[in-house]
Amino acid sequence: MKRIFFFIGILTLNLFSATKVLAEEELLLNVATSEGKFEVVDKSLPKSFRMNQIKFRIFNTNPDNLVAQIVLLEKNNKIDTSELFDKWNLNLWIWGPNLECIDTNNCDYILRIIPNINMDSDSKQNTIRLLKRQTDQEFTVLDCPSKWREGTTSTGNAMISLSLSLSCLNIQSSFAFYAYSGYGIGAEEEAKQYTLSYLITNDYFNLAKQAYENNGGRKGLDTPDWTSESNRQLCVTATTGAGYAKKVSIDEQCSDDTKTWQYTYCGVHPKSDLEVMTSKKWKKVKTYIGIMNKNCLDSSSPYEYNFSRQLELEKVRIKNYGSSKFKTGYLNVGFDIKYVPTLR
Repeated sequence: MKRIFFFIGILTLNLFSATKVLAEEELLLNVATSEGKFEVVDKSLPKSFRMNQIKFRIFNTNPDNLVAQIVLLEKNNKIDTSELFDKWNLNLWIWGPNLECIDTNNCDYILRIIPNINMDSDSKQNTIRLLKRQTDQEFTVLDCPSKWREGTTSTGNAMISLSLSLSCLNIQSSFAFYAYSGYGIGAEEEAKQYTLSYLITNDYFNLAKQAYENNGGRKGLDTPDWTSESNRQLCVTATTGAGYAKKVSIDEQCSDDTKTWQYTYCGVHPKSDLEVMTSKKWKKVKTYIGIMNKNCLDSSSPYEYNFSRQLELEKVRIKNYGSSKFKTGYLNVGFDIKYVPTLR
């Protein structure tokens, strides 16, 4: 089946001066596929093994470490090594330098990354195969240590994160990918799901090699430390909704506090409401009064707001009251738990 290709450009944080920024752990790369959009989904594939979204992130603490996150469809889904998961075949394919080379057989490299979920649960290693062509039965297993870990998003979806070294794997500034999830339902038959193919551009690729060498090169990849609580961040994103001319993601702001979310922005009106969805209806939780702040870059939006609330599994939005020039509009607030891998 012919894959459909999409392009994803680099998305970096664009924070104005009124925003509280964690400069020490800023995202250099932050891209994600649309939720629930896939080229093939067999109805016979159990929901426990269906993907919902793929994300890629690079933190400035280690520009060599590409974190690939496979978000699953079901919430509260526990990944284990039981007989049930022994039939699960999860793969991430990465190739370059462009999208089309995988079908024209002229790629510089093709990587098939396989998290060993159905093996020893303590190791949590990825097997990475290097191929010349996608259909090749022969391959080289690369000696580039790579681990996976289980996590959850703020909405409770199970998530598998893969730690990949750009330099060791020779992943260049532009690379393509798709993800595959299969489950054995018979002796040879496998129910499957795979994503569309996408192209990513990493504008900070030139920083990867130095970070790789500073962290000890190949030896530094043996023991990635993902166990510290401080490595988890709660990130908040606001997207324009009803009342705005078009849908735009305004900003992403992250905090080490994973229990209480915080969000700061500048608005046109001195009053805004925080609302949550209750019994399929929006309910006002609190009215916030904006503070006049000269650091707000847009003079038409001079009021700074600092929203905060304990993280719950709920839909959240902000009601921005309008003025003589602007309609009342709503910002939809989204949440995500991110892992910041560091090396011992």
